Amino acid sequence: ALGNNKTDADRIGLIFSMNLDLGLMAKSRDSARLAAEASALSVKRLDRSSQLSWTDLQAEINYLKNSLQLSKDLYNYQKKNIEIERRYFQQGRNTIFEFINFEIVAADAELRFFRVLAQMRKTEASARLYTIDERASRP
Repeated sequence: ALGNNKTDADRIGLIFSMNLDLGLMAKSRDSARLAAEASALSVKRLDRSSQLSWTDLQAEINYLKNSLQLSKDLYNYQKKNIEIERRYFQQGRNTIFEFINFEIVAADAELRFFRVLAQMRKTEASARLYTIDERASRP
């Protein structure tokens, strides 16, 4: 019975203690499904971003290896030039100004070599950290 008043005495009915809004329940399921899809897409995005970062890091390492080799070759060439210019200077075939200019060029080549070497070591350290992080994050 619905109640004690007189109009309710002639009726029979049920009182539901649960909300029967089926549309709301369907929307709730859809919302949960969409949240799960968003989470899966977020994981895919992070994985793709990680792959791109790794690819970029490998490309930078290859570029730096080539740059390091070129810098080393240039530095060695400049060192040989200094020895030649030193002999020329001792023989009086060039001036101190020319000899100092060759020294400056060689010093610049050496500085470039060490800068590229430092950058290479930083990048390789980043790659090692990246692989350590990747191993730690995978089950």
